[in-house]
Amino acid sequence: MKTVLNFTYIVYLVLCTTIKGSDGFNNAFDPCVHIIDELSHINISSALEDKKTLSDTDSNFTYYFSGCRDFKPSDLNLAGINSTKPVSLLKVWPAPYEEGNKTINSHNCTELGKAENIKWHKEGSMYQLVYNISNMTTLPTVKLLCDNEPIPFIKVLDTKSNQLIFASQRVCIITTHHGLSGGSIFLILLLVFLTIYLVGGGLVLYFIRGARGVEVIPNVEFWRNLPSLVKDGLIFLLAGCKPTFVSTSESYDRI
Repeated sequence: MKTVLNFTYIVYLVLCTTIKGSDGFNNAFDPCVHIIDELSHINISSALEDKKTLSDTDSNFTYYFSGCRDFKPSDLNLAGINSTKPVSLLKVWPAPYEEGNKTINSHNCTELGKAENIKWHKEGSMYQLVYNISNMTTLPTVKLLCDNEPIPFIKVLDTKSNQLIFASQRVCIITTHHGLSGGSIFLILLLVFLTIYLVGGGLVLYFIRGARGVEVIPNVEFWRNLPSLVKDGLIFLLAGCKPTFVSTSESYDRI
């Protein structure tokens, strides 16, 4: 099972690192994860921790950001915003209106992108989430800041081009170190056992029994007969375990 999981992970890494556009955008399948190389990646799936959205206000505009997961604007409980269409980045501003002698508080909003629109991009040393929306001349962008503060936050940088920065401990690069697999451990143990068997057995035969030449090899007769033993075994199995198909008299005796 572990081997299958490792193989699946390797395939995932290869696909994510090779499927890139010429513009430098990473078109990974999961907008939460950016694969840098086979040992390094960024995973922002839990970067907001227990919060559904983060917000920040600059001038009259408030931005709501939900990371790589969508939210419904109606969940904000803001007057005038009733949309249930999923969105990852939302721009909101007050739009009060007069009704009779009363001023009614209301809001307007612009949906800046869904989680499925997120494309990872690196600018300098900073990674960023770019909402690849075809009808926008300037793409909304959320820059990622690896920050030591325990509470994640967003900060509006420019309301005209919709540029924000998102700071969190959980947007830092994660480096993994793969340990030895079960197969590697088995091969190491096998090599150690063979070394002890050949060297230790040869020393015993040489000094205690006075063996010389090829006789120093432990169980030398077994190793000499091994090819014929393997051949007879294969014939025996292919013949349906019927001894009549084994050709030599020595093979009859062994069976």
